[in-house]
Amino acid sequence: EDALELFAGIACRNTSGTGLNDTSSRSHCFVVLTLLALDTASSMVRTSRFQFVDLAGSERVAEAHSGDANWRNGNSGVIEGVSTNYSLMMLSSCVRALVEARSKKQQQRFSFRSYLVDLVQLLSESISGEALSLVIVCISSNPENASQSVNALDFGEVFSHLSVRPRVVDGEKFESLESKASKLVESGGHSVASAKMMALRSAQGRDGEQLQRCLEALRG
Repeated sequence: EDALELFAGIACRNTSGTGLNDTSSRSHCFVVLTLLALDTASSMVRTSRFQFVDLAGSERVAEAHSGDANWRNGNSGVIEGVSTNYSLMMLSSCVRALVEARSKKQQQRFSFRSYLVDLVQLLSESISGEALSLVIVCISSNPENASQSVNALDFGEVFSHLSVRPRVVDGEKFESLESKASKLVESGGHSVASAKMMALRSAQGRDGEQLQRCLEALRG
């Protein structure tokens, strides 16, 4: 039951029909599971974080929308497709640059800030090399989609070059986490002009409330 509740968020992802797929994913879907373990002797809390991500499919816009690839016409499907393809392209470019920087031992010069795309920022911890990551690529069995399947496999192949060395942290004091949760809840109540920043603050507030509930459960 807990697992079903956890993955219920997948049902919230946006899907719509295109010329290539009747149920094409039009949004990236993130499901995050955070586990907290309390050492009562030292009051240290160790945190483990699992991030499950269903990336929206990349489709050639012209083929997906019967040759109408002009986003200026206001076609929401085209705009979604362009945005999806761009975010995936930036993710792939980011990983390629990260792999190259590591091969030249120049990782200290690499910065995720150079890739100001939400998808890259959300996945930065997973692809930084300090976490275990698994990438599964789904391709079409239809021969007509062979070229797009090759592109999808090329996208997945990029991730195979990531050097992964999981980092184990010692944990954080219980009181420190309580303070962090309170600050998150407080920030969620602040109003800002930008709608995007307002949504981010609201999400931080919800994260803080959830962290408070988890800490209360650990204390009890």
